[in-house]
Amino acid sequence: MTNGPHPSGRAARYARSTPGTARGTPEAARSLLETDGGRSGDGEHAGESDRPRGAERADGRAAAKDTELATYTDEEHGYRLEYPANWSVEADAGGATTFRDVASRTGAVVVVESVDGDLATYVEAFRATLAADDHVHDLERLDRRTVMLPGGHRGRVVECAYVGDEPDERWRLTYLFVVTGTTGYTVGVDWAADTDCEAVARTVVESFALAAKDTA
Repeated sequence: MTNGPHPSGRAARYARSTPGTARGTPEAARSLLETDGGRSGDGEHAGESDRPRGAERADGRAAAKDTELATYTDEEHGYRLEYPANWSVEADAGGATTFRDVASRTGAVVVVESVDGDLATYVEAFRATLAADDHVHDLERLDRRTVMLPGGHRGRVVECAYVGDEPDERWRLTYLFVVTGTTGYTVGVDWAADTDCEAVARTVVESFALAAKDTA
């Protein structure tokens, strides 16, 4: 389990890396996640969203159904999630697991770490990291919502669009944050904006579930 500064983040750096490039160290894996924001309030309810009513993509789940999914289970850290079966998977001992589509600049990261605060504080730390990221420009928050996950835990989902270091370098991200006790979980999917990955990203983050022993 990681400690220290919030590891969420450099999704842009991750997405820009050459498909198939090997990850070297746990630190490299943790550095994948330094992007984004949205703030969770304790008074917000599951299902609430920044999107206007009717703006949710009705075909989102249908599009995701066209993708063959596999289930990844991390017994050590007590979670599971679904991801596209053709993505590679690499885990490190520090609590970070990366998923990559070797045919595109699309990938996902799960980070497990010790936290001191609640869910709102955890998400705000992510927002602060993004604000200090000089590789992220013209950030636009597309949505933020509270969701109930399999197993009954509450999570916070943030969706954003941003521009990278070049004007035509446009990216999307969907991130989920969960806090249970003193453990924080960040699940992030990042992709080039011209890639049709929104439905898959939502499926990945909203399939995240903690093991039964943690849901009692």
